[in-house]
Amino acid sequence: MVDIESGVLPTGHPYARIGSGSRTVLYIPGLSFTAEPSTVASTRRSWKRWLDIIARHDLSFVQVGRRADLPPGSTAGDVADDYAAVIREQWGSAVGVMGISTGGHYAQWLAIRHPELVERLVLGFTAHRVPDDVKARQRRAVNHFLAGRWRQGWALFGPWALPRFPWLASAALWMVGPYIGGRYSDLRVLAIDADSDDAHDSTAQLGEIRCPTLVASGGRDTAYPRDVVRELVAGLPNARHVEYPKAGHLGPGKVFAEDACAFLAGSDAALTTAPVVASSGLRDGGRAGLAQGSTDGTEPTAAGPGARRR
Repeated sequence: MVDIESGVLPTGHPYARIGSGSRTVLYIPGLSFTAEPSTVASTRRSWKRWLDIIARHDLSFVQVGRRADLPPGSTAGDVADDYAAVIREQWGSAVGVMGISTGGHYAQWLAIRHPELVERLVLGFTAHRVPDDVKARQRRAVNHFLAGRWRQGWALFGPWALPRFPWLASAALWMVGPYIGGRYSDLRVLAIDADSDDAHDSTAQLGEIRCPTLVASGGRDTAYPRDVVRELVAGLPNARHVEYPKAGHLGPGKVFAEDACAFLAGSDAALTTAPVVASSGLRDGGRAGLAQGSTDGTEPTAAGPGARRR
């Protein structure tokens, strides 16, 4: 059984360690509600599709959330600086980094501002900027959450959760969102994430991300549409882009776990489960050009592992 532990770091960051492999990966989760740490049991449920894959690739994922006492109005760069302090304190050298959705914003700025701390980078279901319509919908949802209107907030996430059936998804989340996603009393982390999303735009700095990077996206992701993701890939000098054609913002599940773990372990040649739709000349053993593959992209997860994210 894969080892899992959870708790709070001395710095105040909630964390969960998944696996005990020789290669460390900092996982930065997406839009979060709270700085409360997850339990071992809930962490195991969230990561269940990843556990065997993590063990097979000799990885140790460390999921680190945000501190609740970050100053209001902190930018994505400010939060990235905070993650850099965690890396220096906990490991003292470069690690693999994976960021999903909002967590991908922080991961970009971490690689931009602290390149010496990022060995390899996975950016999943994210981009260098948030489209205006997405920012507006998320802001409405966050305002509902902050006002205690949990059902209305969750319902607004429906089109991202199930883009083919947005009204059905919104109705389902209106009913069950508060129960499966939770209701929290301290929402400072949610406010920090939402504010930083509104201001996030790394377009001018993408060329500074020099480490080997894997960009993973969903062909049906309405939060980060194809044209926006391709802008991201075009701006990265050392990236490979895999697209899961039938996946939305919640990702394709286990197939993404396979690709992300293979890449983070340095096994570039193993990235065959999804089409490689673009490459910007990946170094460090990567393949340039286009390759063909296929995936049905139908196994959903919460945009990868972990809970409490958009």
